[in-house]
Amino acid sequence: MCGDSADDARREILIHYSEIRAALCRTVRSCHLGADLAQETYCRALRALSRRSRPRDVRAWLDAIARNVVRDHFRRTTLNGEPINLDELAGGDGADLVAEREASDLNSRAIRRAVDELPPLARALVIGFYFDGKCYEQLGAELGLRRSNVKIRLFRARERIRMHLVAAKEVPRDRPH
Repeated sequence: MCGDSADDARREILIHYSEIRAALCRTVRSCHLGADLAQETYCRALRALSRRSRPRDVRAWLDAIARNVVRDHFRRTTLNGEPINLDELAGGDGADLVAEREASDLNSRAIRRAVDELPPLARALVIGFYFDGKCYEQLGAELGLRRSNVKIRLFRARERIRMHLVAAKEVPRDRPH
């Protein structure tokens, strides 16, 4: 790999930094952790560039690295598949924490079932937007849809999820949006 190509690839990687960081912040629901994971993503990307040629689609390549970084982070911070809770390890009354975890697990399973019931395109949009942190434009480009169509289809998918949860009596009917 010649020097100019390597420099161009590094510049292109840095162009996507804020997008990757924002997606990671949404994914892990913490700006501080998201920023740390974004730095790890870029360290891995720069190391990989020294070993291989420039990827065709830099953004997709960075997204894949970011997914792996998040997966590795959660593997490191879990014990037997359960999050390590420092408050529980320190002692104290864990009854509230256990109840919260059980409620959270029930909600997560109910939402997962509702998402699984969606048609393939709607499921891809929901997963891409809410779990992978992609924006309307990215989803539209990947799925061949206009931005407005992505927004409408996401709205309809959310409504289907809500209706599924209401039908399963897992969400109160009078719940505000």
